[in-house]
Amino acid sequence: MNRTLSLSTSWHYKRSENGTDLIAKAVELGFDNMELNFHIKQKVFEDIKRSIADFDLRISSLHNICPVTPEMEKVKDYSNFFSFSVKDKEIRKKAVELSERTLVNAAEFDAKPVVFHLGEAGEGELRIEEKEFAKPFKKELKKNQTVTDFFDGLLEKREAIKAPYLDNVRRCLDYLVPVAEKLGVVIGIENRYYISQIPNFDEVGVLLDEYDSPHIGFWYDSGHAANISNLGYWDYLEWLKAYKSRLVAVHLHDCRAAQDHLPPGSGDIDWSELNELLPADILCTLELNPSTPEENLIEGVNYLRDEIKLIKK
Repeated sequence: MNRTLSLSTSWHYKRSENGTDLIAKAVELGFDNMELNFHIKQKVFEDIKRSIADFDLRISSLHNICPVTPEMEKVKDYSNFFSFSVKDKEIRKKAVELSERTLVNAAEFDAKPVVFHLGEAGEGELRIEEKEFAKPFKKELKKNQTVTDFFDGLLEKREAIKAPYLDNVRRCLDYLVPVAEKLGVVIGIENRYYISQIPNFDEVGVLLDEYDSPHIGFWYDSGHAANISNLGYWDYLEWLKAYKSRLVAVHLHDCRAAQDHLPPGSGDIDWSELNELLPADILCTLELNPSTPEENLIEGVNYLRDEIKLIKK
């Protein structure tokens, strides 16, 4: 077993506007790999490019879009700012341009895998409905009749409208997969937190069948999968069982009820079972909420390394 654990800047991007500080912190914590997530600003990105050679650390992956644009910096939540799925052609065009830029950046860092969010069914209305439903009891949200009735209804709405949004995703991937092939990087299609988002369990398989290339695959997110599993849909281990042969990399974080991005060992995931399903050399990236105390991050790493033996010592 030769798995390497990388640290996503999702945890510490708020702690400094200096990219060198972000690298130094990861090294201080014992990491020799770091993922640049989709909150990295242009200045921070340039800092990292200038100083990375001074540290015994490599950039293992990028999370699209990276870095963010000045216009994205002005809004609070830009994770859905440029989407592949939307009807607006100009937004899709911009999403493709920025995604191509991310792929080029990844190639320059020799960071082969790049995490991609694909979009959602609808123009955000189902995701907002889903978010509002869960908000009052996120920390306790698990399967019961009220939850089942709501999400069964949401899935029916999603099924009825999804086709054109999936087609829009395909239009973007039709352009970007050849770009990834040319650059020698790999697009990782990530499973998402919300049921309304693309792709769901079945759609991962559909898209991987349609794009039969080693430069696109499945990026497994443990916390996202566990959240949906806790609601009674698609067991969180089934994603790995079904798509292991096309697995690109994984995001590791725990989930308790509907609260994800927790340190491993603090939620509902059976990490011993998950460990058994992971390839021996897969890239594992710890993706924690920025509010996670440093001592809890360390506890999570020790848990994965010493108790579960998921990563090498």
